[in-house]
Amino acid sequence: MKIIPGFLKNHLFWFFLFTLATMADAQQSGELSYRDESALPDGVVGERIQAVISAMNANAPAAVEAFLKDHCTAAFRDIVPLEEHVGIFRSFYRQTGGIQFHSIRLYTPPRPETVVIVKDNNFGSWRGISLYLEGQEQRIAGINLSPARTPTNVEPEVLTTAQFVPELEKLLQRLCDGDVFSGTVLVAKGDEVLFTKACGEASKRFHVANNLETKFNLGS
Repeated sequence: MKIIPGFLKNHLFWFFLFTLATMADAQQSGELSYRDESALPDGVVGERIQAVISAMNANAPAAVEAFLKDHCTAAFRDIVPLEEHVGIFRSFYRQTGGIQFHSIRLYTPPRPETVVIVKDNNFGSWRGISLYLEGQEQRIAGINLSPARTPTNVEPEVLTTAQFVPELEKLLQRLCDGDVFSGTVLVAKGDEVLFTKACGEASKRFHVANNLETKFNLGS
């Protein structure tokens, strides 16, 4: 195995997860169709999937360390220091607020990786976790994290204006409570203002709350 110098190796690892990852569930050349099955595979593959989701939801360094030791190949585990693995897992948790398993995505023609579709708790959006399993023990040799297309077993939901406003209120309150969003929101249709909300702090230093009149420095 070729050894990559530390600085380059670390940056390639981040590039692998966060740049190439955006292509993980994108339609690939030659793809005819996909479908989703909302059941975990039996055996060790199902165990690996559950382990990934549990480690991502734990938001704890000890959980990431145990996951790497018990479920991943040595090459994947050692590609960067433990602190960087932990940082990636915790960053993903902050973005999503945790994730819930939805389905396994099956493609025609088949792909070599196992693609797991999850729903994130913050935004209710779909994410793809692509797992590259290796050897008889089916240990995890690589992980891609990406946005995902809507599952085939989920009916598209079209909201009316009356339904949209309370859903937006719940979403923003969830993001504000989790300290994921700070700012102001205004939604209008034509000349009619449908919704306004402010949350978070305009100044963390002085603990000044945002309001609808807060002036933001867009150049900072």
